[in-house]
Amino acid sequence: MVDVDEVRDLPISGLAKQLDHDMEEWFLHTTKELPETLRINSLRADRDWTREQVEVMGAKALSWYPDGWAYTMPWLRGETPDEFRDLYIKLHETGRTTRQESASMLPVIALAPQKEEKILDMCASPGSKSTQLSEMMEDTGLVVANDVSSGRLNTLVTNRGRVSIANMMLTRHDGRHFPAVPDPGFDAVLVDAPCSGSGTLRKNKHVWWDWKESSGLSLRRLQLDILRRACALLKPDGRLVYSTCSFDPIENEGIINQILEENQDLELQKIDVESVFPGLKSRQGLSNWKTEKFNWNNDLLKRCIRIAPEDNDSSGFFLALLHLNSTEKTAKAMAPKFPISEMKVHDQPRQDARLPSPCSPELIDEVCKQWDIQESEKWSWWQRGKKIAISTPMARQWLWDSPRTLKRRSRLPGGHWHPINAIHAGTTAFQSGKSGMRPRSEAVPLLINQIHSKTKIEKPLMHRLLMGEEPLIEELEIPEMKNYTILYSEETDYLPIWAGQRLSLMVGDSERYILALQAGLQPDSSSSDKT
Repeated sequence: MVDVDEVRDLPISGLAKQLDHDMEEWFLHTTKELPETLRINSLRADRDWTREQVEVMGAKALSWYPDGWAYTMPWLRGETPDEFRDLYIKLHETGRTTRQESASMLPVIALAPQKEEKILDMCASPGSKSTQLSEMMEDTGLVVANDVSSGRLNTLVTNRGRVSIANMMLTRHDGRHFPAVPDPGFDAVLVDAPCSGSGTLRKNKHVWWDWKESSGLSLRRLQLDILRRACALLKPDGRLVYSTCSFDPIENEGIINQILEENQDLELQKIDVESVFPGLKSRQGLSNWKTEKFNWNNDLLKRCIRIAPEDNDSSGFFLALLHLNSTEKTAKAMAPKFPISEMKVHDQPRQDARLPSPCSPELIDEVCKQWDIQESEKWSWWQRGKKIAISTPMARQWLWDSPRTLKRRSRLPGGHWHPINAIHAGTTAFQSGKSGMRPRSEAVPLLINQIHSKTKIEKPLMHRLLMGEEPLIEELEIPEMKNYTILYSEETDYLPIWAGQRLSLMVGDSERYILALQAGLQPDSSSSDKT
């Protein structure tokens, strides 16, 4: 909790006053911690069970979240009651829920992702919005989650695996220079831009003292350049959401006003808040703002959306929805400067061994035979060292196989990633070893309905395994048992194990805990996965 008297005269409080906030309400909310909020992973088969668990904890559904999959918990961030703490943490660790600030969920809903679309998340780390996109697209199409930092990409890798999704491609590029992609470009782009973070002061207390009037101005060029490139990668009739967690008009309406002046084909859309976000309290964008360096007056900017902390007990947020009304056939970044027939065609570039490449048909057959997978065409298959990943068909058909235009002057045949720096494709599903191809636990929720090579066991033995015992392999009474197999029972859909002299679980402690609860057991909650 922040002392109001310590922050009343700080520059950020002065900005709030300029923005016509009720200052007593402003201080009442911004000086206390945020409420805990989360999303339920709607892709999981046990999503209704998860919903029941969080509702027992006292969770209240956010009225504006589609199908009621997001909740506010009856406690503040970091203050989970002891009686719920273990289960609450494990639901997140196992990917059944994602803890995410409520205002941060709004941009993806405004973008309205559809099944089988190609969507770019330009500044994706830590990945909560990327996973939200994947879930709302029902794990179809392709989400290209990009970040410039390899360190932040590691966080994306963790979140992708935790949630178990196949339609995400991880790339590493400076958003200002994101390379050309195959025609016609992305159906939609999300730009959650780097910003001063003035809207996060409830979570990041240092912002109260660190923010100054020059904070937003110092980021303006970066924000504009990222947004310009995002617009250039958007296909005709595509949509784009620009968002920040900042109050500063220089970073918000000022950026949108500039991009509209530069692009006559861009239209700032009015979002019907009552239908898109039923029950959410929002404020119009600022049509005018005047400083020593900036002065704009544009009524269209009222179509932007501002979220005030005191209106929804949230952080501060800004978002704008843009639509590209272009008569061209492809995105601006790929639009040829002269007829394609006259362009130079380059040789196919050499493959980078550090990046994933398509699996051979023989390798796919080997995996499918070992695990009795009968619908291999459901995914595209990728190999990187000893690891095999699965992604959606679109990753192969569009981003790998398709020819592309370089710098609007020449063409590259398909069959590679270039110039995309594709770090990860889909999620890692199998790893080769002495005993063949072993499914990775992070991919089991994706694979379980496709793997037919499973072994049914009786409930008593399943219960012993779920409670942490390691029975002798003889107790299974199954001849020619594979070292790695997947067990199931009447009440437990899957349990990956390693069969040596004893049966050992191949899932983390948090997953075992959840499966045991679902089986009606009372597991020990003392341990937790490291995430």
